Formats: sequence, structure tokens, C-alpha cells
Amino acid sequence: MSRLGILITSLVLGASSVAAADSFEYRESGWSRAAKAQYRGDVRERQVRRYQRDDFGPRRYRHAWVALSPHVELRDGREVIRVRDRGTFTQLRLQAASGVSYVDRVVIEFADGSRQVERVRQRIDRRNPRLEILLDGNNRRIDRISVLGDGRRDAAIQVFGI
Repeated sequence: MSRLGILITSLVLGASSVAAADSFEYRESGWSRAAKAQYRGDVRERQVRRYQRDDFGPRRYRHAWVALSPHVELRDGREVIRVRDRGTFTQLRLQAASGVSYVDRVVIEFADGSRQVERVRQRIDRRNPRLEILLDGNNRRIDRISVLGDGRRDAAIQVFGI
């Protein structure tokens, strides 16, 4: 028998054994092919519905940082920033606009009611001009950001999201 004949014979026998094993698997499990397909469809539909919620889903990256606040001064020790952008974010950046600011904590409140508290304890100034915070979850809509810390007389920071 030629090599081509052997190759064709092995391919035919291999394909028939795969088909037999496939039908055996369905018979062994007690599920028909239609029932398994229906189950897979239901699972996919639930996954799609889960990803269509506002606060979570597959990661969508923005192309540029978006300013979430004008210049914020931390003279009173706390500043609350209401986020008007209804988009979702994966990361925040606090950046020095002027002077020296000390940021103790950043509390991020999401649209679903959950919170993320980041203990930063860093100075933001010319030498250390920015601080980045990764948000929990994939994409989150932010309702407001509270920055707790202290700022000198001429200190201001700005908050960006991506």
C-alpha cells in the first residue's frame, strides 16, 4: 500500500473514531446534543447579560486621560469631587497642579454603592508629580471621589481617570 493510501485510511479511521467517541460522551452523560446546546446557549446568554451591566464588563480602554475635576485644594483636609462623566474607568491619577500636597487617603465611591479606600500617604509635588490608583473590578462608574490630606497655601491637585 502506498503512503498516500495509508494516510487516507488513517484519516478516515481517525475521524470515525472521533465521531464515535463524541456520540458516546453524549450517551454516557445522559444529555442529548440538543440539551447540551441549549444549556450552552443559556450560559452564554447569562454571561452576556452580566457584562451588559453598567459597572462591570469586559475591559474597555479609553485612549486618553479625562479630567474629572478642576484644581482641588486640600486646605480643609478633605475635598469631595462629584464625577459628572458617566463613563467607566479602570484607573485614577492624582497630579500636582501647583505647590506641595500630602494625600493620606483616597475614597472612591462607585455608582453601584460600593467603595474602594486607598491609603496613599504620599506627597505630590514637583519631584513626585503624580500618583496612580488602579480601580478594583474591570470597569467601574464613579459617583464621587474623596481626597483626604493636607495642602500648603498654594497647593492644588487635579484628578484624572482613564
